Amino acid sequence: MTGVLYCAALLALAVVLLVVLTGRVRLHATLALAGLIVAYGIAADMTISSIGRTFSIGFVNTLDQIGLVLLGGIVAATFVERSGAAPRIAAALARRRVSSVIAVPIGLVAGIGASPTSGLALLLPLVRALRGRSALVLSLSLLASFALVPPSPIAIAGSSVLGADATTVFAIGAPLAVIIALAGWFYAGRSLPRVDDSDTEATTERASTRDALTLALPVLIPIALLIVQSVAQIPSEPLGRGGMRELFTGISRPLMLMVFAAGLALLLVWRWDATALSERGWAGEAITAAAGALMVMGIAGGFGRVLDETGAAELLGETLSIKRWGVLTPFLVAAIVKTMLGSSLTATLTTAGMIEPLLPALGLDAPTGRALAVAAVGAGAMTVSHINDPHFWLTAHAQRLTPSRTLLALSGGTAVQGGVAAVILLILSAVLR
Repeated sequence: MTGVLYCAALLALAVVLLVVLTGRVRLHATLALAGLIVAYGIAADMTISSIGRTFSIGFVNTLDQIGLVLLGGIVAATFVERSGAAPRIAAALARRRVSSVIAVPIGLVAGIGASPTSGLALLLPLVRALRGRSALVLSLSLLASFALVPPSPIAIAGSSVLGADATTVFAIGAPLAVIIALAGWFYAGRSLPRVDDSDTEATTERASTRDALTLALPVLIPIALLIVQSVAQIPSEPLGRGGMRELFTGISRPLMLMVFAAGLALLLVWRWDATALSERGWAGEAITAAAGALMVMGIAGGFGRVLDETGAAELLGETLSIKRWGVLTPFLVAAIVKTMLGSSLTATLTTAGMIEPLLPALGLDAPTGRALAVAAVGAGAMTVSHINDPHFWLTAHAQRLTPSRTLLALSGGTAVQGGVAAVILLILSAVLR
C-alpha cells in the first residue's frame, strides 16, 4: 500500500511540476511532459529500457487511434474558417446569443460515438463558428454521454461485464448525462468568465445556406459514422454480421474519417488553387497547427501507459473496492483508475471486473442495481481528466488554454460532473431499491 500511495504522490507532483514548468519557466508543454515522464518512471523504480518501451507503445497507440482524425478535423476547421463560412455563421449565432447553448446537445449526441477525443477533433470546424467557451462545453458534454449513454463503448462494456440490461442503462444514463452536461456548461461559464476571441475574423456579411452546409457536412457525416461504428460493435450485432458489420466498422476507421472530414471541407469550400492547397497555404497551415497537438497528445498517451505499467491504479482500486459503500464504491474505484491512468475505457473494464463479484455485497445485484453500477462506473471513468489524458490536451488546443487553465476548466469540470453524478446515483439507489 505504501508503494501505491508513493506512485499516486508522484503523479500529483508531476501535475504540479507541469504547471510550474509551463507557467513560470515558460517551457513548451511537449518538452515538459516528456521530461516528467522520464522522471516519474525513474522515481517509480522502472528501468530506462522499460520506460522507453512502455512509453512507445502508448505513444503509437494514441497516434494510431486519434492522429489522423485530428488532422482531418483541423484541416476541415481551417478551410471552413479561411473561406469565411465560420465567421459568418459565428456572427449569425452571436446575434441570437445561442452559441454556448447549442454546444450542449451537439456534444451529447456526438459523445455516444467511439471516442470523445475523436468526436472533439471532428467538431473543430464547429468550434471555430461557435467560439467563446464552445470547445470546453463540447468537451464536457462529450464526456458525459460517452460515460453514461449506450451505445457508447464504455457504457456497452460496463453493461456486458456487469450483466446489466442496456435498455435500463440507457433509461438511467441518458437523463443523468443531460443533467451533468448542464452542470458542466454552468461550470464552464464560471471557470472561463472571459474568452479572448480578438484574433478571429470579424464580418458583417450574412451567412448563406452554402455556409451552413460547408460547416455542417464535414462535421455531421464523420460524427454519424462514429455513432454507427459504436452501434455496429454492440455484442448483439444490431447492424448485422460478417461483411455488413465489417463495412460499418471499416468506414469509421481513422483514415476514412480524415478523408471524409477534410475531403468534404475541400469540396464545399471549392478553393482549388495554391492559396488553399499549397504547403504555405491553408492546407500547410492546418498541418503545421496539427503537429504540436498531435505530439503532446501522443506523449500523454505514452504517459498513461507508463503509469499503467506500475500497477498502482489497480492495487489502489482493489483496496477501495472492499468498502461497502453501495453505488459509491464503483464510482470511486473507476475515478481512481481513470485519474491515475487517463483512459476511460481502461478504467471501465478494470473497475467492472473488480466490482462484478461484489455486487450482492454492495446491494446492487438486482437488475436496476446492476444498471446503477454501470452508470456509477461510467461516471467515475470520466473523473478526472488531466495531463495523462490525450483528451485534456485536445481540449487545451481547441479552447486555446494553458495547461494550468485547462486543469481548472476541464479537470475541475469533470470533477464537478462526477460529483453531481455520484450524488444523483446515491439518491436513485436509495429510491429504486
